[in-house]
Amino acid sequence: MPAKYDFETAETFRSPTVRQISVFLDDRVGALSRLFQAFEGSDVRVVGMSVVHAIDCALCGLFAMTMMLPSTR
Repeated sequence: MPAKYDFETAETFRSPTVRQISVFLDDRVGALSRLFQAFEGSDVRVVGMSVVHAIDCALCGLFAMTMMLPSTR
């Protein structure tokens, strides 16, 4: 399955912004998969993840950044 995006280096004067998103998930089969499916088709790229799991729930911390696609001039 080929990648959707070309991950070449984008030339810009802005530094990339990384944001942290915290999400509460029920302890159900496929909950994490559904969370990542929410980002499909968007320009958000998840670059890191942290999960704290309890008996019946999980707190998922996502570190995400917006893809800076090269402009076509």
